[in-house]
Amino acid sequence: MLILVVTAPSGAFIDDARERLSSVKDENLRRHAGKVLSGSLKDEDDMRETLAELNLLYSAKPNVKRVKEIVKKAEVRPKILNWFFGGAARSFNTVERLSSIGIPTLIVAGDRDWICPLSQAKIMHEGIPGSKLAVFQGGHHLLFADENETFTKVVRDFIIELT
Repeated sequence: MLILVVTAPSGAFIDDARERLSSVKDENLRRHAGKVLSGSLKDEDDMRETLAELNLLYSAKPNVKRVKEIVKKAEVRPKILNWFFGGAARSFNTVERLSSIGIPTLIVAGDRDWICPLSQAKIMHEGIPGSKLAVFQGGHHLLFADENETFTKVVRDFIIELT
């Protein structure tokens, strides 16, 4: 089985994310998001500040302390984010190979995820034969934290259905 959570099949998600940002009225949020998408985080402090500021975009239930804990546990580093968003993301594309996935697949997405928009989940769903798409209404990128109980139930039900 394969479970894909708030992800994308190609670097096209960056253009989708930029398009979604154009409707964000808060200039500070747009500026910080632009730093992530362009791979221009200066250092660890800049990264922490940026991700804390982007809390409103990543979560339906903003909590700066929780975001800092998630970032620390994930051991996210600005050099890796900059490498990925600054160029590497543009070169990855699995869209043409999605149809070769031959195992039960669950795709989980939030309809308000700015960084991995629902449009990307739909591409995966259309490309992976027999996949299931679970869309969280009002769900942001951290939907697994925001809606942990429902998220866990969706994943558990998928696994149980296969056993």
